[in-house]
Amino acid sequence: MKREYMTTGNRLNLPDVTIFTFCWGSEHVEKSLRAMLIGMDQADFKKSVLITDSSKTDMSLFQDVINRNNIEVCDVVTGLNSNLKDDDENREGFCESFVQQTNKYILDDFCLNVQHDSTIIDATKWNEAYLQYDYIGAPWPMDIIQASDMVAGRIEEIPNVVGNGGFSLRTRKFVEESAKLGWEHKNEDLNICVFNYDHMIDKGIKFAPPELAATFSVEHPTPYKHFTRGLVFTYDSFGFHGEFNAGGMQFINHYDITGI
Repeated sequence: MKREYMTTGNRLNLPDVTIFTFCWGSEHVEKSLRAMLIGMDQADFKKSVLITDSSKTDMSLFQDVINRNNIEVCDVVTGLNSNLKDDDENREGFCESFVQQTNKYILDDFCLNVQHDSTIIDATKWNEAYLQYDYIGAPWPMDIIQASDMVAGRIEEIPNVVGNGGFSLRTRKFVEESAKLGWEHKNEDLNICVFNYDHMIDKGIKFAPPELAATFSVEHPTPYKHFTRGLVFTYDSFGFHGEFNAGGMQFINHYDITGI
């Protein structure tokens, strides 16, 4: 039976998709919940989930909004001090924890990952074709991948440019296969989508083509989508990711979540 993905008033209905965020620390949880609430204000999801470490977060600050919006809280012990740092050791630990905890707690057919610097910006840009793939995220420009400190000199030919994990749609199959991988790169998206691309293809994983991925989300300007970072209307996409995208961050920071 075919699902209907738009309801009256152009509100998006995604009955097969769980929206979630993975973070801890009161500052980070506050920002990530805001980004998730913006998405929830534009679309109806199967579930909304916060995966966090309550030993590092004052959860009393967020109890009202969690209860009001029926957000499911999955409490884990991460063993990491913070996910606001971006040092190599902490980054790899955060990414590995993200992959493993997503596999443990997000069991639905599809999941949409949002972070403090990513969200839905225009629900009317949704395309049902996104659900034909196991993974879709903003395509990377080739030079960004090649310049990565852990890619340079190790991969002769980049096999795939899709894509960024900070705002990404994943199937349960993709989540399960990701959790089985070793670590070739500190960033989970590059680790999965570039270093382990051939392995994932062998497992039957389908990555969205970059042309379609560019309509789903933007992170950096690419041959598939040129946009101005400071002007969110030029993104022309369902969502975005990246603190360096000033227009998107203004959208998040100025979005009225009163009453959500």
